[in-house]
Parts: sequence; C-alpha cells; structure tokens
Amino acid sequence: DKLAYFRIKELKDVLTQLGLPKQGKKQELVDKILSLLSDDQGSRSHSWAKKNSMGKDGVVKIIDDTYRKMQIPGATDLASKSQSSSDINQVKPKEEVRDLYQEMKVSCPCGSTLITDSMIQCEEPKCKLWQHINCVIIPEKPMEGVRPEVPQCFYCEVCRLNRADPFWDTARQPLRPTKLAFSGISSDG
Repeated sequence: DKLAYFRIKELKDVLTQLGLPKQGKKQELVDKILSLLSDDQGSRSHSWAKKNSMGKDGVVKIIDDTYRKMQIPGATDLASKSQSSSDINQVKPKEEVRDLYQEMKVSCPCGSTLITDSMIQCEEPKCKLWQHINCVIIPEKPMEGVRPEVPQCFYCEVCRLNRADPFWDTARQPLRPTKLAFSGISSDG
C-alpha cells in the first residue's frame, strides 16, 4: 500500500538499498520491489535479487523507513540523504547486498554485462556464471511477450563443452559477441 505513495525518487532509493537495477517506469520499479515481497520464491534462477540475504523483513523495513521519511513535513530529499538511527542499523545489510552484486559474474553472448531481472545461473560449482535468459534460452516456437521456459538444470556454453568432452580444456569463451550487419542484398540473389 505504501509503495503507491512513493515517487520515482523514493522507489529508486529503495532499489538502491536493495542492490537492484533502477531503470524503468514507475510501475516497473514498483513491480521489482513487489516481486521480492511475493511468496513465489520457488525458482532460484529467475532473479539474482532473490538470493540476497535480507529477506522479506529487510525489504519491508526499508520500505517503512522510506515511507516514514516522506511523512516528515518539508522533507523533500530526506528519503535519500537523511542519516537516522535506522540508517546506521542498515549499513551491514547494504554492504552484503553490494558484495553479492560485485561477486556476480555476468558474461552473456549478447556482450552486455547489465544485470536484469531475467537472469539464469550456470549450475557448475566452479563457474556460477550469470546470463540473460532471453539470450541463452531460445524456444522452439518463439512467441512475442512470452518468456522462454527455464530448464531445471542450466549450464553455460563453456561448461557444456567441458561436460561433453572432459579431456578438452576450455580456456576462454568459444564465441565472442558479434553484431551482424545488414548487407542490403536481397535473399533471392
């Protein structure tokens, strides 16, 4: 209920404290926060943010603190600049979230290292690489607006090569990201 009263500035402040990306329209920002509060946390590969150590209580506390700061008369920038006792108590969880963010290895065939909500992690214990679901999972019958079905067990392309031939030592990515250019020549010759 409190999220409906938040401006984009407060929503971005909450997402910053949670270590989540802050891009998008107001409703998208609200949806990101609500997804952390929902009970649908069975699938571990849909979002890296679900792995943070805060839990629902930490998210609720951040939302309550931000809402409380909004209620102070004349406080326009307090949501992001104020130093209260509750902010001091939250220093440790923020550092933990930042550590998770910095420890995430992202390498995708698209070449982007941007962390989004639709990420999948390689199951190989030595690898644990994160990739965009839309880049590495290509459905047989693609449908617009429908996310591809996420497999139970996912391995990145390097780990798949290593599992296919255990005697082959893969030293780097087999395919580097490449942009294809339109040639302007028609396909009929």
